[in-house]
Amino acid sequence: MPMPTPPSCPACPDSRPLWKDVTQITERMPDNWFWYCANCERFWRPSAEHKEVFTHGPPGGSSGSVRRDPRVPRD
Repeated sequence: MPMPTPPSCPACPDSRPLWKDVTQITERMPDNWFWYCANCERFWRPSAEHKEVFTHGPPGGSSGSVRRDPRVPRD
């Protein structure tokens, strides 16, 4: 399942989708991110639903197991 499109800016809805600003993410706080509008240069706090979907991915998980890239040599 592909990642959903980020929302539009509440202040300028005709602009492009918001950017996910991850500059404040740490190992202890993996969901400490915000939406950023490049048009009006404002930051927006994501909803709880956005935090879940855009931090951990859409519900349902992947359709199969993760496979390693055969082009990368094993150590």
